[in-house]
Amino acid sequence: MAETEAPAPETERPRAADVYGDAVALAREIYRTPEGDAPPHLPWPENTVRKIVGLVRGGDAEILSLAERSVMDHFIFGHIPNVTILAVRVGLGAELGEEDLVTLGLCAFLHDVGLSSHMELAAKPTRLTDEEYKTLKSHVGEGQKVLDQFSLPEGDIKATVRRVIGESHERTDGRGYPQRLEGDQIHSFAKIIHMVDIYETLSHGRPWRPRVLPHEVLRRMVEEAPGVYDGKLLRLLLDALSFYPPGTYVRLNSGEIGRVLTVNPGQPLRPKVWVLIDENGARVDAPRRVNLGARPLLYVTDAVDETQIETDDARLRLELRAQRWWMKSR
Repeated sequence: MAETEAPAPETERPRAADVYGDAVALAREIYRTPEGDAPPHLPWPENTVRKIVGLVRGGDAEILSLAERSVMDHFIFGHIPNVTILAVRVGLGAELGEEDLVTLGLCAFLHDVGLSSHMELAAKPTRLTDEEYKTLKSHVGEGQKVLDQFSLPEGDIKATVRRVIGESHERTDGRGYPQRLEGDQIHSFAKIIHMVDIYETLSHGRPWRPRVLPHEVLRRMVEEAPGVYDGKLLRLLLDALSFYPPGTYVRLNSGEIGRVLTVNPGQPLRPKVWVLIDENGARVDAPRRVNLGARPLLYVTDAVDETQIETDDARLRLELRAQRWWMKSR
């Protein structure tokens, strides 16, 4: 039997925040730097991945918005849950069945596991040298070897995860690494993970650069799509996130600012928004939910970085800045 986390009772419906917190904690355990000569015995992440799949299939809006968060210690511990959530959401749009979604989620959760030996280098705050970049790229092959440290027996699932780890940095035009595969040579799960990996990486800050707002990341990805991403999969990502993904902040033509709650299918520029700040930069007396899909005279004028919103309310400023970070609930 594979070592894994204890499953939750079937009668419980987990909260998105609890599942996300568990995923961050599990990423810390799996991606920790090995100490000593003996390799660690790693827990197979299937239970956590199944919870994520259950929430995504159930249409839980919060789990998708949590994928906009970062963690304060090492970026990889937030990156892994975020990529898993986004990959599963794209897989749902591709009409994958539950077990295929679980396998896709496992591939996503473990796609960078070879970085466990290069955590300091991965978070280097300055530009990598050519030699350092070459070393970092070796994490792909190392990740395939790390799979041996999980007690799950060899079989179809582990073989798929091993293959996808090896292909998740390939590009459809053959300019990826390590094998320079192209087109249909690349596993469809690897194409999904490569795409959402790029989105998550750019839309979250890193030690060497600030984040790019999600709508700008998506715009760039659309421009780069030929040769870099599978066009059908990119459309599924856009359908899932719209141009204003859940958890991001937008300014309305009324001057008010709100947090995106969910997307409206077929209306990528008109999400459902939770209005929090008035046109003068003050906290509204009563936050309200607004469905822009049903309000033709109200619309988004631009996306905003919530950490840069100008307001005289010091407490509100702190609350907005805290929204970028995952902090375990007390």
